[in-house]
Amino acid sequence: MRRFENILAVYHDDIGADEVFSKSVSLARTNGAELTLIDVVQDRFATIAGVKERQKRLRRLIPAIHAEGVDNARVIVRSGTPFLEIVREVLRQNHDLVITSAESSAGLRNFYPGSTTTHLVRKCPCPVWIIKRSQKTRYTRILACADPKSQNTSDLELDIKIIELARSLSESNAAALHVVHAWEVGGYDHERLESELHDSFRAEILAKHESVHRDRIKALLDAAPLSGINHKLHLPRATPHRAIVNLVDELNIDLVVMGSVNRTGISGFFIGSAAETVLASIRCGLFTVKPECFRTPIVVEEASLRTASKT
Repeated sequence: MRRFENILAVYHDDIGADEVFSKSVSLARTNGAELTLIDVVQDRFATIAGVKERQKRLRRLIPAIHAEGVDNARVIVRSGTPFLEIVREVLRQNHDLVITSAESSAGLRNFYPGSTTTHLVRKCPCPVWIIKRSQKTRYTRILACADPKSQNTSDLELDIKIIELARSLSESNAAALHVVHAWEVGGYDHERLESELHDSFRAEILAKHESVHRDRIKALLDAAPLSGINHKLHLPRATPHRAIVNLVDELNIDLVVMGSVNRTGISGFFIGSAAETVLASIRCGLFTVKPECFRTPIVVEEASLRTASKT
């Protein structure tokens, strides 16, 4: 399946550079996509000579990219605030995927507020794939995180996108696919569970709520079928972040695919504490997806957009 057409890979000389390079080149070849490598020199370190030197380093990678079967490749170096320049490049050139690395050798467990990666996950309009250092070239276990709790069209579209992307990644890696939908008991039944109940009544309440959520995830998988894919469904009674973190550890997951912003379309807002906790707690790769209604709070000057459209 040709999923991506215009990939932007964030390339640095230090953490995770080799992993980002190999994964982005492989994905570009598989999808027949254009590939752009971008490096951003922070303002306080930027000099004309320094920028030119980084451009030379990146240009030396072009022959290797061509040798891997990716014909349409280019490199760019910007100066400024890294996440701003990366998102602006996405807006200028209509990139449909950003690939970057976690900013810590420990993977994502030092995923701290204010980092470039955090800003990209929150504010980049296209999917962001975060690859940890020493990531395996081929994944064997992928976890898709669905949350089919409402009938809102935007919510359904996001869940379908998550499942379809996870399926595509599973197929291309010949990986087992796990789908998780965490659920909790709410409303009056939650209050009842907090009181003293006979075990049979407690079991009846839990079975009723689990059945509702099983029906919801079944309806989602009817809309985004996984026939022919080696997959397993998980319906843990837990908070979303706890369920995801537990499954990542228990199943030795290589990649998590999940939504990264809230579902109201408010510019640059996170889903909330669940997503933040997941990002700060897992060591595997992370593929974040946004709903179609998402609007980034970052803008590009109109003149820049006109210039980009002519190149």
